[in-house]
Amino acid sequence: MSELRNEWLLVNWEEDLQKQIYNAHLVTSKESFFDWMAEVRRLNATLCGTDSHLDNVELQRCLESGLDDDLKSRAQLKCANDVKDLSKWVQWIRDIDSCRRSEHKHFLNDMEDHVGCILKKVNLGQHHTQQATPAASSSGTAKRNTLSSKYPPCLTDTE
Repeated sequence: MSELRNEWLLVNWEEDLQKQIYNAHLVTSKESFFDWMAEVRRLNATLCGTDSHLDNVELQRCLESGLDDDLKSRAQLKCANDVKDLSKWVQWIRDIDSCRRSEHKHFLNDMEDHVGCILKKVNLGQHHTQQATPAASSSGTAKRNTLSSKYPPCLTDTE
């Protein structure tokens, strides 16, 4: 195996992988905790058999430090960081992240519904305003709209 590494890998490949592991930070807008954690563990598995390979305790510390602030806070509230078994900790954080993602999805759905209701009201208000606008008089000027509106009425050709 060492011959293969010497032949095909860059000189500093171990250091580069270890830096990637220590610099890994979860970006929740791009990936879930589980996907991010699996990538970090894959990188660490590549280091297996080297002095740079992280044991489970160090890997857990690295993963904890790479969590985003919201997930860190939720983990602290649930005392998840007191769990010392890596597999149990990963499952706990995965559950917390899943719950958070579900809350976020419900929040977005509620916001879409709310915005939809507001847009319907605005559209209905414009529809009623257009119906209430009187036709142009014989002099060619339109009477001003008496309903309150956010915008003034359109100018006529003679104005």
